[in-house]
Amino acid sequence: MIVILFTQCNGGAVNEKQHVAKDAFNEKVKEISKDFSLYYNYRYYNIKLSRDFIGLDSSFTTIDKGSFLRLLL
Repeated sequence: MIVILFTQCNGGAVNEKQHVAKDAFNEKVKEISKDFSLYYNYRYYNIKLSRDFIGLDSSFTTIDKGSFLRLLL
């Protein structure tokens, strides 16, 4: 199962079942995965599991932080 993560820095509540556009996601992945340094910098500065974030399951549906961390484990 592929699980994707976007951070949310404003600390607001996460709306469950919010749909994320697959085309926008695919473009972001293409940009980030051009080389390792782009990926590493994105991951280092944007993915903080200790903060509030929006997790995505393999069908691009948002899931809450607890569910995301259980899937990640």
